[in-house]
Amino acid sequence: MTFNSHNRTVDSVTFIPDATHLLSCSSDGSIGLVRCGNWQLKKHWTSAHENSKLNTLAVHLTGKLALSVDTDGVIQTWNLVKGQQAYATNLVPMLKLNAKNITVLRWSPDGLKYLMVANNQLDVYTAENAGLCAEITLDSKIVCVEFISDNVIVIGLENGTLKI
Repeated sequence: MTFNSHNRTVDSVTFIPDATHLLSCSSDGSIGLVRCGNWQLKKHWTSAHENSKLNTLAVHLTGKLALSVDTDGVIQTWNLVKGQQAYATNLVPMLKLNAKNITVLRWSPDGLKYLMVANNQLDVYTAENAGLCAEITLDSKIVCVEFISDNVIVIGLENGTLKI
């Protein structure tokens, strides 16, 4: 099966936690929502980030909201129930140049925290008020991250190292 909802590179795909839908984002600035089963495009936000390249996205465990981030350093929260943007935050004042290089977004298993990765910097925020609760800087670029539990993560580095 092939989907042609994006015009450029697909940068991230993720299932809604109940696996009823698949969410994807692209360097063309769009986000697509596909219903699993009949594999029909349910929603397509063609300029989700006003034509900025999207880097990545993450869906909350409830399946009701998602986060997406672009190369302009803007993180957007999406209300997936209403099918619209809830709010957007410019991360550049806080993260400087790292804001434009966020490549990983992940929700904690309990949905109370989320993390963002840019280059060798990993920041963890509370979902309640988007307050910074942990900051990790490593000596190599962070390539991938997964939560093992609500408070433990495994980090894959460009130099071949895993950190827990």
